[in-house]
Amino acid sequence: GNKSILAEADFISPITFAQCVSRTTEGQTQHIKRYGYEMARKLSALEILLIIFIIIVLAVDILLLMLLLENPPGASFVPECPEIPESERIECAPGQEVTEDVCRQKYKCCWKPVPDTAIPWCFFPRNWGYEVSNWVDNTSTVYKVQLRKLPSPSLFGYDIIDAVFTAEHQTSNRFHFKITDFNNMRYEVPHENVKLFDVNAGASNLNYHLEVIQKPFSTKIMRTSNKRVLLDTSIGPLQFAQQYLQLSMRLPSANVYGLGEHVHQQFRHNMTWKTWPIFTRDATPTEGMINLYGAHTFFLCLEDTSGFSFGLVGRPFLPPYWSLGFQLSRRNYGGIDGLKNVVNRTREAEIPYDVQYSDIDYMDEKKDFTIDGVAFHGLSDFANELHKNGLKYVIIMNPGILNNSDYQPYVNGSRKRVWIMGDKGFAVGQAYPGWTVFPDFTNSDGTKWWKEQFSEFYKTLEFDGVWIEMDEVSSFLQGSDQQCEVNNFNFPPFKPRMCLTDGYFPTGVLDGLLFARTLCMDTEFYGGLHYDVHSLYGYTMARATDSYTVNALSSLTDPVLVCVLILQVGANICGYTENVTEELCRRWMQLGAFYPLSRNHNGPGFRDQDPAAFSENNAMLLESSRYYLNIRYTLLPYLYTLFYRAHTLGETVARPLVHEFYQDPATWEVHAQFLWGPGLLITPVLYEGLNYARAYIPDAIWYDYETLCGLVVGLRL
Repeated sequence: GNKSILAEADFISPITFAQCVSRTTEGQTQHIKRYGYEMARKLSALEILLIIFIIIVLAVDILLLMLLLENPPGASFVPECPEIPESERIECAPGQEVTEDVCRQKYKCCWKPVPDTAIPWCFFPRNWGYEVSNWVDNTSTVYKVQLRKLPSPSLFGYDIIDAVFTAEHQTSNRFHFKITDFNNMRYEVPHENVKLFDVNAGASNLNYHLEVIQKPFSTKIMRTSNKRVLLDTSIGPLQFAQQYLQLSMRLPSANVYGLGEHVHQQFRHNMTWKTWPIFTRDATPTEGMINLYGAHTFFLCLEDTSGFSFGLVGRPFLPPYWSLGFQLSRRNYGGIDGLKNVVNRTREAEIPYDVQYSDIDYMDEKKDFTIDGVAFHGLSDFANELHKNGLKYVIIMNPGILNNSDYQPYVNGSRKRVWIMGDKGFAVGQAYPGWTVFPDFTNSDGTKWWKEQFSEFYKTLEFDGVWIEMDEVSSFLQGSDQQCEVNNFNFPPFKPRMCLTDGYFPTGVLDGLLFARTLCMDTEFYGGLHYDVHSLYGYTMARATDSYTVNALSSLTDPVLVCVLILQVGANICGYTENVTEELCRRWMQLGAFYPLSRNHNGPGFRDQDPAAFSENNAMLLESSRYYLNIRYTLLPYLYTLFYRAHTLGETVARPLVHEFYQDPATWEVHAQFLWGPGLLITPVLYEGLNYARAYIPDAIWYDYETLCGLVVGLRL
């Protein structure tokens, strides 16, 4: 709003100034003066009446303002606070510490302290939220109603007064609903990023029933076979503002999985009053609930031993077969000779191996689409040699483009104006090459420019895959180093506050600032403000990169891989930081042989940790790595089949035991074992100093992979 007002003022001022300096002749001046005197004599009485009228209007405005300040919206609201169970309290002032007076007088909420400080003391009454104001559409497949906010205080300002609830019966087992701003002023994810479902199911075929409560508005979804409530939003009020959305749900059980990316420490979530911030951030995984790289806004809830569950699933793309092989990478190989050495010793050690990576050290001063001609002289020939030996070559790319007029990709992008915009021109941050600008992938010109740079660079270096990184979008500037304007985008009225849980572990938005290690939230994209599209940046960058690999390299025998996969995941085997011990690396290689994405990768300044690097001092790691990787390669057809079924049927690849043995409650919280599909159970040793692992064997017919002997089932070993 402030920016718009300033823009209008800047636009009006030159016009006003031009009128002030317009020239007149002496005769014109005398005529104007004489005409003015006559108007003064004729309109003096009218002027007096106008002055009196203006004074009256001003007095009324002042009176109304005083009344408004004395009785803000919702001041007459009387909260209904029945005896609400502690387990159903919904916090009225999330992210804030409030007193009883603030809770009751300012927020008009219920107040009741309890010994457990994790349970909200200030919580919503039952008569808060919205009500159904108009029935827009109610057919066998679509249900649409208009909602209006009930009189109540505003928690974070700019409330959406009129909203729309739209529901679709998409299939007999799939129900889709959304809540939108009736006036279409609130940001919505554009439809090109959401694949719409164009087939709806008739009401007679549904396996669920929808019930809508009109006041306060809530919904209830029940399974028709057993009348079990799957989702009930009456537990708390709908809160809908320009920068805040809250939808509370009562679920059929506490068996909830999903919602990332965080370090949860266990697969089944702890549902006792936890806050899990989701806002993409280039941050090192650590204990505590802080926001990390990904934004995975879905969850699954297991009802009971019947196997019924509900949640969100999708169908990922089918990766190329070669990408399922073992992969080697590290930051800073020390030049082309170091890169050649690791390839040669891995082949000599007969380690199964398909993919070699290069991190940013192959670049000239860490600039995208360049090669360090000194340290990596002959890199193009090296890539060709890899191909002759049946290996694939993957290179890294980052979105930060050096802000330098001598750098051709920057010149090309500036000419097309593809960069994210700030209030003084192109938004500038810091990345590996220095001061950088960032392409806007919501702009079709930005995608076109990105593809052009890849096509030109491929003429110099023939790569097989692209590993995109720093796409949170990440800048090295900390919050204190940025000069972000004080407004509701950079400093929103609500964000999960940063605090310590259990006296030590942090929870909330890391550093307490949305723009820390990224760009200011009010920078502008073609598709909206950074505040709105931030967590979509990696997705749009992946789409742009994938568009290049599909279109520009369609003549290649094998498809090019874009390493931004969900099902094809795996940790950096043997770790990214610190000098790993032989024992830990050996155990990690055993586990990593069964990661969907099996890649050994470490950071700069640490010892080489590829399996062959340990062969001189300890053959055990080398032999173990070779053994378990050979098992992986033996099972690659099975693994690829799992990816095909995920692509076509929406199944999972590496899956928890609960996905297959949901009827066994003992599997609901198992997180130190996993399955490949339905048939291969992997139980790794996860800690140094141990030569055994604790395992749970579900009720099925199992055979030891190595001995083919049958196993006793339903036991913990």
